[in-house]
Amino acid sequence: MQLSIKVAAVALLAFTTQVSAHAAFMTVTGDGDSKIIGSAIGYNASTPRKAGDGITQAQLEADSTCFFSPIVRPPKSDDPKKQRSRTALASGCGSSLQTLNNFYRKHPAFKDQFNKINDDQKNTTYYQAVVRDNINWKFIAREMGKSGKIAVATANGHIDINVHMVDPDGAGPYSCGIDAVGTASLWGDSITATGTPDADGNFVLTVPIPATQKCSGKYDKTTNVCMMRCQNKLGYGGCIPFVVKS
Repeated sequence: MQLSIKVAAVALLAFTTQVSAHAAFMTVTGDGDSKIIGSAIGYNASTPRKAGDGITQAQLEADSTCFFSPIVRPPKSDDPKKQRSRTALASGCGSSLQTLNNFYRKHPAFKDQFNKINDDQKNTTYYQAVVRDNINWKFIAREMGKSGKIAVATANGHIDINVHMVDPDGAGPYSCGIDAVGTASLWGDSITATGTPDADGNFVLTVPIPATQKCSGKYDKTTNVCMMRCQNKLGYGGCIPFVVKS
C-alpha cells in the first residue's frame, strides 16, 4: 500500500555523513486507555533532540532504529565491485547506534579501538559495517509487560506514536505492519500512517488498527499483545508493542 504524509518545512541540522531519513520513535498511547503511556522498543528518553554545544550528530541519532544492515548507508562507489550493499532485517526490531555502541564498547575484540576513535571513524569503520548486534526487543518487551507500560488500543481504533525527526525525510511516508502473535516476525498487511511535523520536528504518527485485529502475544504479565513495526523508505522507524482491548 502506498502511503502519503504531508511534510512541513523545518530547519534541521545538516548531515555530515551519508545518512538520511532518521527519526526517533518515542512514547506511545492508544485509544483504548490514554492513561497508559507505552513506548517504542529501544526508545531512550535521555537522547538529546536538539543540536547544541557539545552535542554530536551521533548523539542526536542514538536511539533512531534502523531495519537495514549496515544501519548507516555506505557511500556510493564508482566501482560496482567495491560497492557495499545493505540487507533488510526482516524480523526483529532492528538496531541503532546506541545498541552498537553498547556492543563495541564492551566486546573484547573491538573495545580498545572503538573507545579511542572519534565519531567519524566509528561511522566508517563500524556503523557502515554489517550489524553485529540487534536491539534486544524480547527483553525490553518483557520489562514493559512486567511494568504494565504497553499502550492499549481497540480494534478499529488507533495507536498514536510520538516521533521526532532528525532530518526532513524522517517524516515518512511510513509503512506499518502488525504481528498478531507478538513474535516480531509475522508482519501483516501494510497500514497507512499519517503525521505532520511541527517547527521542532515533532509529530504524532497515527496508525489505524484494523476492525478485525486480534492479539495473542504475551510479554510477562501483559496478555493480548501485538507487535507493530513501522518504517520509512530507507528502513528507519521502530517497533511498538500494544494491547488490543477486548
